[in-house]
Amino acid sequence: MKNQPNISKLIESGESETLEFKISFGKEVLETVCAFANTKGGIIIIGVSDDVIVQGVETGKETLQNIQNQIKQGIQPNVIPEVYSTENDGKLLIIINVDEFPVKPVSFKGRYFKRINNSNHLLDINEIANLYLKTFNLSWDSYPYPSSSIADIDKEKVYSFIEKVNKEERFSLPSDFESSLLKLKLIKENKPTAAAMLLFATHALNYKIHIGRFKSPTNIIDDKQIEDTLFEANDQALKFILNYIKVSFELADRSNEGVNEGVNEGVNEGVNELHKTIKKYPNNKTPFYSGKLNVPVKTIERWIKTLKEKNLIEFKGSPKTGGYFVK
Repeated sequence: MKNQPNISKLIESGESETLEFKISFGKEVLETVCAFANTKGGIIIIGVSDDVIVQGVETGKETLQNIQNQIKQGIQPNVIPEVYSTENDGKLLIIINVDEFPVKPVSFKGRYFKRINNSNHLLDINEIANLYLKTFNLSWDSYPYPSSSIADIDKEKVYSFIEKVNKEERFSLPSDFESSLLKLKLIKENKPTAAAMLLFATHALNYKIHIGRFKSPTNIIDDKQIEDTLFEANDQALKFILNYIKVSFELADRSNEGVNEGVNEGVNEGVNELHKTIKKYPNNKTPFYSGKLNVPVKTIERWIKTLKEKNLIEFKGSPKTGGYFVK
């Protein structure tokens, strides 16, 4: 038997990701055994109520063995936890000590549970598949991509990646195209993996990177969807992010500073970039600058408002044929 935990301290600590209280043995206990086996393991104390009152249980000669048998028969693959009884404040309790099971997922009557905080969570089909793949250190992107071949990989992207990696000197890749992919485990069964295709395919797959700014935990603004391979999309995503990084200081006195060379340090970097773009490409409207900077039109409109307030740009001409100019 393992070293028995201090039951009094466990009860005082309350239910958690690895601790559950039950008044009696039943279906819910088996669900918890399943959830613990699929997560980090845990302890079930039978004879304690949800409001942490020790009520105790009555046991017979075969009680513990029957519990062991029901767990073994009800859980697939067979999970055999440690089951024993102990006393607390003169009352008998049953302890079920469940280890995390090495081969997942574990089920109870064809249903799969996982422990989240202090409750059991019923897994959906995607969660079940992911749990299975994680057991064998596999994931979707490690499998060969359906109906693909090495010819679907853009060699120039791979060679560019090899050059960047070797320049960083964190680790080295062979200069040979296929040798590098093999070293990175991006080729299996003579086919590129899903990861290889997401990164280096000759054309964008039917997947998108969705990026945006969170105005609140549930409200995303200035969102953008990038449809390209990850190797190419990385630069676009980085540019989007950098457009919203603000410099955190302003000059205390700018009265003698010229403004015609650009926007001061306190202004959003994206605004500064728009100012330069208008200077380079005058007499255009917001859609043009939106395309040039690869950001939404609404964002360009906000930046233009900032530049106007700082008296750095102006609109010349009619609404149909005119455009913005740097002052």
